[in-house]
Amino acid sequence: MVQQKRKSKVKKARAAKKKASVVRRQKPRHAKKTAPAKKLLRGKVAASVKKVARKVAASVKKVAGKVAAPAPKLPAGKIIAGKPDAQKLPPGKQIKTSAKQALELLEAKVAQFVSLCERLRAENTSLRQQLAAAQSDAKRLNERIDGATSRLEGLINRLPAG
Repeated sequence: MVQQKRKSKVKKARAAKKKASVVRRQKPRHAKKTAPAKKLLRGKVAASVKKVARKVAASVKKVAGKVAAPAPKLPAGKIIAGKPDAQKLPPGKQIKTSAKQALELLEAKVAQFVSLCERLRAENTSLRQQLAAAQSDAKRLNERIDGATSRLEGLINRLPAG
């Protein structure tokens, strides 16, 4: 009886293995895993974007109190990722080039942002100075009005009641 149970278990196990191998053969074969260039794009580019972000943060802190000339814009001859010219390169080079272009574009945008911040900071300082000047003028004019009011009251008091 025990041997009979053992034989049925062995038969079931063999049948399960056979079925698994049949199922494995029927599944479609998948394409190759991600190409090394895409891994490069994910890994190194992400790391270099983080480095650029750190550098930008440091430069923003440096320039926090200074006003400088506007940042230069990208040259007209630069190729932007996704354009037809970028599609002519071999796949590995294309990804590296588009990643490099994406970084250059990011750097240009960050430089424009920094220059905008500097310009707005200078404008803010100028407006604060104008506000201080306007407030001092208003204070001076209010003092003159108070003086004129007191003189008029004195003149009214000197008039005979009539």
